Amino acid sequence: MSTPWEDLGAQKFEDMVSVLLRRLHPNSQRIDGKGGDGGRDVQIVHVGESSIANAFELKSFTGRMFPGRRNQVKRSLERAAALDPSRWTLIVPIDPTPAEWEWFLKLRTSHRFPLEWRGKTWLNEKMAAHPDICKYFLEGTKGEVYSLLLQLHKEKAILLSVPDAVPRLESLRERLNEIDPYYRYELATVTGKANKWPSDVVFSVRRGDVRVDVYPKYCGAVKDLPVSMRATVAVGPEDLSILEPLGYGLETTIPHRMISGMTVDLPGGLGGDFSGGNSTSSP
Repeated sequence: MSTPWEDLGAQKFEDMVSVLLRRLHPNSQRIDGKGGDGGRDVQIVHVGESSIANAFELKSFTGRMFPGRRNQVKRSLERAAALDPSRWTLIVPIDPTPAEWEWFLKLRTSHRFPLEWRGKTWLNEKMAAHPDICKYFLEGTKGEVYSLLLQLHKEKAILLSVPDAVPRLESLRERLNEIDPYYRYELATVTGKANKWPSDVVFSVRRGDVRVDVYPKYCGAVKDLPVSMRATVAVGPEDLSILEPLGYGLETTIPHRMISGMTVDLPGGLGGDFSGGNSTSSP
């Protein structure tokens, strides 16, 4: 799909491109600009050091790089220069004209570190390679995982053979992983009380005899889109020993009799009210 850069606000542009950079550079970090971003919205630090290997400045400008916009870019560059990065990269959905490129080349001569301009062509190419990012932010696919799981239950009623089932399940799994730029979804079937969770899973949700295991698509995804939980736990004197492991940083299972209410906000529409079940928790 073609990305309508001219229709995006500054916040949505920054969110989309930040996720893109986190996918391209797993060790990159998004900067919270509430206290001033220091001329960069995303950065990569040198391995084992605190110095900046690359500072990325994201601008949602479209059309042309008018004088006022050039001044904004220049001010951001000057703030970033105070941090002494090894490289500074401007990402903006504008492919420069010869005059704009000449202006950018002059900026290059005033700093000892390399400057790069990543424009509209570069952005379109990278977004085409990661279509889930655009779909998530532009098409509202945040809750589509749950609807696809409902589809899975319908599929079970019409499957005729194992060879018939495999391509359908593969197609469903592929679709699940096309609609969320933050998390990857894997399907597993469970029967009875069989419920062995993978060690590196972020969370698992069971719907009937189908379990959805969710993993981050890149390092830092959980920080960018955290999983939140609100629980009301009724604790009596006899229950204190159950909660004690949490004080030592250990995992504990809170039995359903203690949970009077629990709401979990999960990606893909998998969240909701989980009262009445056991909760395995760790700090």
